[in-house]
Amino acid sequence: MRCVLIRFSEIAIKGAKTRKRFTNILINHLKYVLFNLYNITNFDVKNLYSRILVSSENNVQVNNIVASCIPGVVSTSIVHKTSTETENINEIITNHYLDKIGKKKAFAVRVKRTGNHTFSSIEFAANIGSFIYDSFPEGKLKVDLTNPEYVLYLDIRGEDTYIFDHKTEGLGGIPAGSQGNVLVLISEEEEDLSNILQLYKRGANTLIYSLKPEKEYSESFLQHLKWLIKLQPVLKKKEQPIYFPLKNSDIRNILKVYEYNKCFGIALTAKMFETYTSLFPVKIPLFVPHLVTRIQKGELERIFSFIQ
Repeated sequence: MRCVLIRFSEIAIKGAKTRKRFTNILINHLKYVLFNLYNITNFDVKNLYSRILVSSENNVQVNNIVASCIPGVVSTSIVHKTSTETENINEIITNHYLDKIGKKKAFAVRVKRTGNHTFSSIEFAANIGSFIYDSFPEGKLKVDLTNPEYVLYLDIRGEDTYIFDHKTEGLGGIPAGSQGNVLVLISEEEEDLSNILQLYKRGANTLIYSLKPEKEYSESFLQHLKWLIKLQPVLKKKEQPIYFPLKNSDIRNILKVYEYNKCFGIALTAKMFETYTSLFPVKIPLFVPHLVTRIQKGELERIFSFIQ
């Protein structure tokens, strides 16, 4: 059976209570994105404690959406699920991986284990590696544990084994909506969308306050802005997640929106910070993500490639 295996990011280092809460938020967000935004109905989600497993007929699509659009995920893989019986594992390797391995000169097997077993990870890797090596004519392949051309991974969890040879990098961070509301000021500067993405990755619901009317923005910018809002289930329930001024904005309007939405901070660009820092009350936290984090253009391109 092929599935999508999802690995946690910072969730894995949280205490038991926080970890459980964050995992539930992540699973609910995953379901929201797949079902509500992409109309994927034929999937099942299973919590494996330190992993999440999604079974679907659309594994490639699910894998790419989760990795590119959902915070709290460090990486994903499309895996073959089987038992820990060596015969079953070898059969899957023969049917799905030997051809790819045979096109390389050197390979390695990496095994991770969770649960009680009669074997160690190193022993199991050596056993599977021997099977692969013996499946080819002598001298065709070599084992290289330091710099292999091909790596086969086995994630053994209790009585189940997940086999894969590729990891898709995720957004990282913590689950969307786990940290409350932040008001993000925008004016179509280069950092605006990246600011929203960074806060989204840190668990914030990013309400938007525009410093200029909607008609002054480019169509592309508005499309990207609305997609970042659409990805956040809490904001979907908001009557007004984006505030456009009827006239020139002033501090009183911004503070009114901030207080009405019970925000815990205001995010702005470095240029805005120079203008507004002395105007806001000192009790309001001000976030300027790009004083410490560069613009993640690759992440933005990935997430916008899934606009629905």
